[in-house]
Amino acid sequence: MRLVDLRCEKLSLEKYDHILSPAHARRLLSQEFVLVHAPANNFFPVPGYQLRSRTGFCSHNQPSADITPLLKLIDTGEVVVVDEHGSWNRSLHPFFIAGDGHLVHAGVADSAHFFGSTVLQHYQNELSMCSAKPRPTQTGDSAPTTDKYGPGHWVTRDNDYKAAKNAAMMLINRLTSMGDEGRVFGSEGKDYQHTARDKIQVWQPLPPGTRDDIRRRSVIRRYGQERIIQQRYLEGDDPWQSGGKSWHWQPVQADDEYEFQE
Repeated sequence: MRLVDLRCEKLSLEKYDHILSPAHARRLLSQEFVLVHAPANNFFPVPGYQLRSRTGFCSHNQPSADITPLLKLIDTGEVVVVDEHGSWNRSLHPFFIAGDGHLVHAGVADSAHFFGSTVLQHYQNELSMCSAKPRPTQTGDSAPTTDKYGPGHWVTRDNDYKAAKNAAMMLINRLTSMGDEGRVFGSEGKDYQHTARDKIQVWQPLPPGTRDDIRRRSVIRRYGQERIIQQRYLEGDDPWQSGGKSWHWQPVQADDEYEFQE
C-alpha cells in the first residue's frame, strides 16, 4: 500500500488504475493504521502527523490522533491509496486505462462527490506532459463496461476508394496493357494494381451470445472509436491457401476483427 498526495507528488500513469476506491481506502486506513503526532513531518498530507501501523503500536507511549482529516482528503481524491502489487479488481479499483490511453472511472457511485473528477483531472494533467500512452489495464476475468467504454470488436463501416488517385493509376495500367491483344481491360487483377483504399472500422459492442472468454480477453476501447487501415491492390500470397498467388487488398484485413489484451 502506498499513500500518495496528488497535490504535490507524481504518480506514474500506469499506477492510476490501481488507486483504491474511497470506501476501501477509508476502511484500510481506519482498521490497520493510526495517525500520530510528528511535529517535524511537514511533508505528510496532514502536516505534523504521520501514519503508524496498528501492529505493535502502544497508545500509552504515543497517543493517536483523529484520523478524520486524512479521510476527508481521501474523499476529495487529492490523496489516494495505491495498491501497487495486487492485480486489477473491479470491486477494489474504480479506474481503468482504456486502449486509447484514457483513464475511465467505472466504479460504483462514490459517497465522495469529487473523488472521480479530481483523480481524472490529475491524470489528464500528467498525460498531457507525456509523449507515450500508458499501457492499457490488464483487466483479467472482470472486463469493465461503461456507457462509453467496454469490450468489443472492430467492424468495417466503409471502404473509401480514392477516386481521383485511382483513376490516374488505372490510366497508367491501361497504357501499360495496350500490348495485350485479345484481352478486355479490367478483366484481370493487374489492371487494378497499386490502386488504394482506406478501410474504415469502428469499435462496437460485442454481439449477444459472445463467448465469455472472448469478452474477458477483449481490449477495452471507447465505443465509436475509428481506425483506418490503408490498403493497396497488389499481387501476393493467398492468405487463405498454403500456396499460390492472387490479386487482393494488402495488408489483408478482415471486415470483423476481435482485439485481445496482450
